[in-house]
Amino acid sequence: MMLTEHVEALDRHYDSMDLISRPELTEERIQELLGLLQHSMVGKQQVTIDVFNERGIRQLVGAVTFMNARLKRVRVELACGFEWVEFVDVLEVSRDVAGHRA
Repeated sequence: MMLTEHVEALDRHYDSMDLISRPELTEERIQELLGLLQHSMVGKQQVTIDVFNERGIRQLVGAVTFMNARLKRVRVELACGFEWVEFVDVLEVSRDVAGHRA
């Protein structure tokens, strides 16, 4: 359990951070990204995925192991576990896991 003053300090910290807006992707680009995610799943290939977060864009490196169309999310197998990623938060998918995108 956190002390009230710690909660208030965290709230002030989060309020002071600059939040970014979600970039808008075209339907064509969304379909392209979904295709790359599916290719990773079928081929069991690692990809680098740029994931949107209001506090910044982060990268995940791993292989897609499951795509749930109903819940609109993918399961990414990472080096130390897995993470569920919402389709809407995927901004970029690259097969180049070294971070040197063409």
